[in-house]
Formats: sequence, C-alpha cells, structure tokens
Amino acid sequence: MAKSIEEIAKLEQNTHFRRRFLGGVDEDDAWLKLEHLHHEYVELIRIERQRAQDILTQWERYADSLEERIRQLEAKSSPKITDINDGHKSNPGDDSE
Repeated sequence: MAKSIEEIAKLEQNTHFRRRFLGGVDEDDAWLKLEHLHHEYVELIRIERQRAQDILTQWERYADSLEERIRQLEAKSSPKITDINDGHKSNPGDDSE
C-alpha cells in the first residue's frame, strides 16, 4: 500500500503493460493495473482524510481545553458580587423603587 503520492507516482512510472503478439497492449492486463492504481489512490485519500480529521479533532479538543481554562481563570480572578443590601435598593440615590 502506497503511503504517499510520490510512491503512487513511482508505481505509475514502473507500471508496464503486457504486449499483445500483434501489437498494442493486453486490454485485460491494462485494466487490472489501472484498477490497482485507482485503489492505491482511493486508499491514500481515505488515509489522508482520516489523518486530517484526527488533527482537526485534536485541535478542537485543545481549543475546548483552553476555553475551559479561561473560564476557570476568570472565575478565580473575578470578584464575587454579593448583595450586601439584602434586597434593598442596589443603587444609592435611585428612588425608582
């Protein structure tokens, strides 16, 4: 199984088709070799997509952990607001109640 596009390129360069006695190439042989190359490409694409998805998932987890850490730090550093007026006017001089 090819692990890179370069390996597939080497496979393509080294692919030789069986010749027919009266000229041309053996069509069945050509289709088999092209099918093999196609499967190599498909598998490589599948592997690369999975690798990209794994990287994306890793970064999403990292971003989530950073967001959680920010929330924790903000919770520690922000002053706790307590109602010292115990239900009385929250703004001195505000007579709207």
